[in-house]
Amino acid sequence: MDKDIDYCASQLRLQDYHRYVIPLVLTRKFRPALWALYTFNLELARIPHVATEPGLQAIRYQWWRDAVVQLPNAQAPAHPVLQSLQRHAGLVFDDLDNLVDAHESQGDVEGVLEALSLKLVKDQDHKKIKKIFRAKMDPSDPLLPLKLWWQARFA
Repeated sequence: MDKDIDYCASQLRLQDYHRYVIPLVLTRKFRPALWALYTFNLELARIPHVATEPGLQAIRYQWWRDAVVQLPNAQAPAHPVLQSLQRHAGLVFDDLDNLVDAHESQGDVEGVLEALSLKLVKDQDHKKIKKIFRAKMDPSDPLLPLKLWWQARFA
């Protein structure tokens, strides 16, 4: 793995374990793209916690929106999440701003994230992603990795 994906995986492992585990139960080749996507989601989810004023939140959301719009055509800014997205998640470039919009408007973040995840995986992993997203598991559950594996195994 490259250092940007290592960063993404470690951020998820520490702050969003549920999403860290999801790619582990899927085909190995999809891990980098999903970890990049889920870390991008984590960055967006942090915004209301680090910028409490609506004006500052809007600036941060716009920064991310501008950054992802540039990914297909320009060098990504020196941020490990953007570098990872550019390298591994090309199938969803056009839709990443939908995730920013969902976070900013407090809309259906899970629905957008599921749709983006489905674009990144193929074949048998489609069923697994759908089943995992619909399972509504508790991220603090110590048996979560085993439950996700079970869900994915019998999708």
